[in-house]
Amino acid sequence: PKPISRFEAGAVRSTNTNNTNRSYNRGENDDETEEADDALADAFADPKMARVLTCIPQALPFDRRVKLFDALLKADKERSQSTEALDGMLRRMMEDGGPVDLASVGRESVDIHRDALYSDSKKQLSTLGPRLKRRLNVTFINQHGQQEAGIDGGGIMKEFLDDLIRQAFDPSQYNKQDQQQDPIPHLFDVTPLQTLTVHYVPSYSKELLSHYEFLGRVLGKAVYESILVEPQFCLPFLNQLLGKQNSLEDLQNFDPEFHSNLMKLREMSSQEIASLGLTFELTMEQNHGRGRSVPLIPGGASIPVTKATVIQYTHLVAHFRLNVAASLPTRYFLRGFRDLIPASWVRLFSSYELQKLIGGDDEGLDVLALKRTMKYSAGYHPSQPIIQWFWEIVGEEWDAEMQRKFLKFMTSCSRQPLLGFDSLDPTPCIQQIRLHTTTKEEATSARLPTSSTCMNLLKLPCYSSKQVLRQKLEAAVESGAGFELT
Repeated sequence: PKPISRFEAGAVRSTNTNNTNRSYNRGENDDETEEADDALADAFADPKMARVLTCIPQALPFDRRVKLFDALLKADKERSQSTEALDGMLRRMMEDGGPVDLASVGRESVDIHRDALYSDSKKQLSTLGPRLKRRLNVTFINQHGQQEAGIDGGGIMKEFLDDLIRQAFDPSQYNKQDQQQDPIPHLFDVTPLQTLTVHYVPSYSKELLSHYEFLGRVLGKAVYESILVEPQFCLPFLNQLLGKQNSLEDLQNFDPEFHSNLMKLREMSSQEIASLGLTFELTMEQNHGRGRSVPLIPGGASIPVTKATVIQYTHLVAHFRLNVAASLPTRYFLRGFRDLIPASWVRLFSSYELQKLIGGDDEGLDVLALKRTMKYSAGYHPSQPIIQWFWEIVGEEWDAEMQRKFLKFMTSCSRQPLLGFDSLDPTPCIQQIRLHTTTKEEATSARLPTSSTCMNLLKLPCYSSKQVLRQKLEAAVESGAGFELT
């Protein structure tokens, strides 16, 4: 993508983002579009840019809007994560006695047991609220109760968020019998399109709603730190993240067969509709296939659907399924998400584009792009046989799943950056590690490759054959042993 222009770069205010947060962290009305547009405009210094972005954001290409979004994040981080910001606040307090928001700067530290990833995370992160914008230092505790080696320069935090989100948004992990020490309640379901939607129950307890708020905040943290994650959400849910109301047409992005059957009702004759015995109520499926009928209008159970009212019926069904049924947990999810990402910022994107912002392109690893970006150090050069073997293994011999595992091993994220590998900071690099073993000893005793994920650095020993390189590299990538790998 082309670099951001001076016009666009200069449009972003560099420090104070209080206005963008003013009513969205705890806002109850998801349709405050006008106020949201004002908040987005307030984030830009150039009135022309503000006018374009608040009225027709899609007038700018997607990659430009991603760069603008990234600029907004960086400006906010200068305030929330910079030690210079803290020094400046303290200086102003001493000089003029003005108010100091100490909660908005600095860092937070958490200790997470790997076998209690979800419960430890919820317990320690749920109380932070907007303070989760701070730098987050993560220390992992292994199954033996020992701290894992490694200093969190950002890589461990990325690994933590990636693992937490993958587990928390995976419906196959909910209410497992072998997870009694780290239980996750049933929070999301898989739609017929294999995307995620909020799990429906007739009544949501405060405890259950706290899980949705927590996950909204965790996903917001991933977006805030530009960490791409795996969950694929249904477009109607993403519309709600954007503060938009879903319509009948959006039902086809939720359940195409159900949408098709509803549309067929419009083509039926009066007699055919009457023979179905439909009334203005809807049966919502719950756990274990049980159903519960809910009225679409007052007294709907006794009001039959006719040819004259069938269009109204289809719209009411879609409205309930997409906007009403899970509105309460969605509101709590948004509350957590907007603690870190103001509603006005994500309105730069459509629902489809927001999914790309969350999870990137689901097209596998672009090995050629990674190869073009890669740097080499400590004596390595792309012309050397070991480097050529390396790219043959990664690019030609490994499948997509193994490539994702390698990317996570090196960068702590399994998905490639939305704006390409050249947007990674620091630039990915392969560093030579010299071995002091004979060729015969190498296959059994030579050290494995390691990584410094906060530096996007692969520390690759100089093996003497492609066979040994592949064996050692696969052992390291597959081990999942975190920072204790040697």
